[in-house]
Amino acid sequence: MNRQTNPIVPAGEAHYFTVNDACHHTLADAVILQDLRYWLSRNRINEYNIRDGYYWSYDSAREIAGRLPYLKRRTINNRLRKLENKGIVKSSNYNAKGYDRTKWYTIPDEYNVNCPPKDKGGYCTFLKDDALRYGLVKAVILYNFRYRENHNRLQSVNIKNGRAWVENTVGNIVRYFEFIPKKTVHDNINSLLNKGVLITEESGNRDSRYWAVNDGSESPIVHSDTTRAKLANGGAKLANGGCETCQPIPYKDIPYKIYNRDPLAFSF
Repeated sequence: MNRQTNPIVPAGEAHYFTVNDACHHTLADAVILQDLRYWLSRNRINEYNIRDGYYWSYDSAREIAGRLPYLKRRTINNRLRKLENKGIVKSSNYNAKGYDRTKWYTIPDEYNVNCPPKDKGGYCTFLKDDALRYGLVKAVILYNFRYRENHNRLQSVNIKNGRAWVENTVGNIVRYFEFIPKKTVHDNINSLLNKGVLITEESGNRDSRYWAVNDGSESPIVHSDTTRAKLANGGAKLANGGCETCQPIPYKDIPYKIYNRDPLAFSF
């Protein structure tokens, strides 16, 4: 999905992970697991790389780092090793040539040939460029603001000085990210504010503030009734006459299935 089909979705290459993985492991683990699921799901669809009752994907840390450039190769090796120690990931070597040490990986609980695909649910998205510039945690936080800004821009809500603002309390923002320690969220928001990437103003409401991303990637304010009409016509009509795509919804419920790879390769 891109901005041409859904103007609410922030522009840029989107990567994602499952909230469940992030809650039980680390953000880096969650991203690596989702990347692995992509290739395993392709192999399941194509009935490819089946060994000892599992679907497998073979990859080096260098190749994974090429797809996830915001993670260091050493980090990827360390996280894969820890996931193996926990039994979440299994590795082996089925290479035809003895000198080829490239590892083969599978997720045994999900990619046994006798098990149906599992829906992991609860996907969380971030932009690859944000992760490269600001780090993984900040990228996740920024995506939340970008998405909500685009929603307000299209609905002409909270428009001030030519900018769409997100009105929210610090407490609510922290609660959106249930998979990140509260202090970490606070520290990263403060860091974004200190860098000027995130800006905030008083909203007139004692309990909340206005927030906006300020890194030069903002889209111009959309006042076009035609644009909003097209979006509304493409969404499911609700009782209040709105569009399902445009409703303010909790962060964890936002439709995150917008990875820039073949969506048919995933087992949703």
